[in-house]
Amino acid sequence: MNVFGRINALAAGMLYKEYIVRTIIPTGGKTGGVDKPSEASLMAQIMASRFGIVAPAFVLEENATNTILNLVYIANIIDQSPKQYENLLFVAMGFHLARIKEICSLLKLDGLFFAAEAVVGTRSGCHHKLLLNLIDPSKETYANLLLEGERWYYGLREVPEYWLPQIAMVENPTRLRRVLQTDRIQPFLHSHGMTDVQSVSFDNLRAWLSSIPRKFPE
Repeated sequence: MNVFGRINALAAGMLYKEYIVRTIIPTGGKTGGVDKPSEASLMAQIMASRFGIVAPAFVLEENATNTILNLVYIANIIDQSPKQYENLLFVAMGFHLARIKEICSLLKLDGLFFAAEAVVGTRSGCHHKLLLNLIDPSKETYANLLLEGERWYYGLREVPEYWLPQIAMVENPTRLRRVLQTDRIQPFLHSHGMTDVQSVSFDNLRAWLSSIPRKFPE
């Protein structure tokens, strides 16, 4: 678990202990390799050891390998039990939040957004120096993270081929069709003959989206 994942876990645990959240969905697959624990399970372990939080407070999402899929798979979990997840709160590092807000907007997920470093920094004095060092834009490592964040955010706004193939994993037909009604992607859909998403079967929609060659923003 990298340091950012640890801070996310600390922030979620602190919010849980303050009764601000009641169910936590740690998200992230086995990005370190198939023989390694998932990111979600590592975050759950941190929260269990640090705060004593155990199941059923956790609902693990262990398949996502990127930020878009993090939110897609969370949407699928929510759609299975919508009454359980009526009020959503998304916690992530500040440099990540713009992308998360954009993906949530595309997926029609409404909620509040908290920067993990702000949650931890205002509740734990012992982490203050660490956080200042981590989020210092004058340092090359963090500056590069900010630049990468801008690149992926641009892709979400301007490159439909970047995110549409990932949306094929949405399991709720209503949600998927709402995503495909987003105004700014209509020119792309129409240029590919997809003029009426309501008349296309759900399975065919997903198959078509999966077939789009994924393009990464430059």
